[in-house]
Amino acid sequence: MGLAMNTLGILIHDGLHGLLAKPKPMNHVWSALCGLPLLVSASAYRKTHTDHHFEFGRAMDYGTYRYWLVQTFSAEQLITLWLAPSLVMMALTNVRGLASHALGDLEDIYLSSRTVQSNPQVRY
Repeated sequence: MGLAMNTLGILIHDGLHGLLAKPKPMNHVWSALCGLPLLVSASAYRKTHTDHHFEFGRAMDYGTYRYWLVQTFSAEQLITLWLAPSLVMMALTNVRGLASHALGDLEDIYLSSRTVQSNPQVRY
């Protein structure tokens, strides 16, 4: 999933540079579609990335590590943005594991798990 998300980010970038489609307006459409699953706005990315190209290493360059390298979070932000979602993810992982392995014949390794087939978009 992480690889797929990284690929979508690369495709947003390539659309910004007009590399996804010959008709230039289609590049924004493809970038926007690639940004949807990541909750990334292609328009916002275009603004910061364009500034990065024109302001490389200067004040408006939000694309360099110098700007983003150090980030601090309050305890409330860590709980809200990391701990709480992590607890939800762990609970859902346990439910999925239970459904996948504990409801079958535990004595037979071939019957103690389930095979789940994804839809074509997820398989791609």
